[in-house]
Amino acid sequence: MARRRVPRAVGTSAGGREADRLLREVGLRRHFDVLVSCDDVSAGKPDPEVYVLAAARLRVAPEECLVFEDSLVGVEAARRAGMRAVGVATAYTEAELKEAGAARVIANFEGLEWMSLGR
Repeated sequence: MARRRVPRAVGTSAGGREADRLLREVGLRRHFDVLVSCDDVSAGKPDPEVYVLAAARLRVAPEECLVFEDSLVGVEAARRAGMRAVGVATAYTEAELKEAGAARVIANFEGLEWMSLGR
């Protein structure tokens, strides 16, 4: 996605310092243009504020955003923000994630092709 210049953000319920530290430890922080945490919003997921703010900071319309989420409240937050959600079935089943509003569900990111996520 970086080669395609796709803007990328993390919208997390975790604290900003902790999220930044964890992303740096695993070598992922450099892949994200924006980090929005619970420190930046007044309401947590399923409120869409974290995703709306991330889109605004990226200067991208919410309807142009694709969210990868592993939680039911996160999928709901993305949907309520007007974004398309891809569920990641790490803690919840495909059926649960789809019921929450995920357009698609993946088991993990292994072998994921950007173009396979077409609208």
